[in-house]
Amino acid sequence: MKRNVLFYGMILWIVLFFSTTVRAQDPQFSQSYLSRVYLNPASTGSEQGTTLFVNYRNQWAKIDNSFNTASFSLDTQSPRFSSGFGIHAMYDAAGAASLRTNMAGLTYAYILRINDNFNINFGVGASYVHKSIDKNRLTFSSDLDPIYGVTGNDIEGVVVNDKVNFVDIDAGVLFQFSFKIAKRYIHNSAGFAVHHLTTPIESFQMQESRIPRRYTFHYGAMIPVTENILKKRSVYYISPIIKYEIQNGVDIFTGGFFNTFKPLFVGVLYQDNGFTSPGGTRAMIFTGGVSSEISRHTNFTLGYSYDLNLTGVTNVSGGVHEVAIKFNFENAELFSKTNKGKNPTKCYKFKGKGSIRLF
Repeated sequence: MKRNVLFYGMILWIVLFFSTTVRAQDPQFSQSYLSRVYLNPASTGSEQGTTLFVNYRNQWAKIDNSFNTASFSLDTQSPRFSSGFGIHAMYDAAGAASLRTNMAGLTYAYILRINDNFNINFGVGASYVHKSIDKNRLTFSSDLDPIYGVTGNDIEGVVVNDKVNFVDIDAGVLFQFSFKIAKRYIHNSAGFAVHHLTTPIESFQMQESRIPRRYTFHYGAMIPVTENILKKRSVYYISPIIKYEIQNGVDIFTGGFFNTFKPLFVGVLYQDNGFTSPGGTRAMIFTGGVSSEISRHTNFTLGYSYDLNLTGVTNVSGGVHEVAIKFNFENAELFSKTNKGKNPTKCYKFKGKGSIRLF
């Protein structure tokens, strides 16, 4: 039975990957490891217990028409049903709030246990999206006169509707596995996601302008290096991370590494927007934070990142600031009690005791 589920699941993801071409760009989070449900719906329930994420991103703060994005997600693991359940919401404002996007949805992941050190999660997400535009803040080339300046005569002709609503579907697969080297477990997390599966229409002009699909591949590992001899609890990890996305013919590559030694973690990432095409923009991402136990089974993580633009709009714009908060309630599982004769799935667990889990 498990072999059949695995086989047909893999076929589904291969078909989704090659079924269509891509075409625009969605809001991005530099700290994708702290916004995992937005990154991939298959990450729903990938960590023991219940996990809360809150993210805020401010891009180009010194420019009037800056971009602001806020995200919230809550997901929980249910070993009883071999599943993860989650909710997700996001707010995005662009161009001095000329264009607003509000989204709220549900996510679900089926957890397929291969063995104690290997799980595969198949996830899907459905969201209701509301977009609005303030036509009074817009200026088009047809509104410009060489003598009178901005005339503002053609806004109604260009923008027919100031609101649009639609349902959006995402899907993904996540592999969580570990193996031993020199008697230490190396934790790995690799995933692939397809966003906007149904390519919904988002046009304000009564045209069939569809959101192109976004394809994401991501990988992160946690490699233990040395142990704190005095405390015998904290372990120093080196953690490589890679993310590759493509949408509307534009691909973004992000790669780097973290150093984690509880309660601190710091990382440096390189991002190339337009990785396989000339003229793309590049940036360095400096990130770090703290993670500690509030109580025996409750963990708190606070992360911050700063994007230093190397090309295009440089740091004169104020750069990109991002804050992320994570709470993990380890014992708060959905439907934790089991029926008589039914054993819960032994879901994959990170084996780094006394360490920060990033992926």
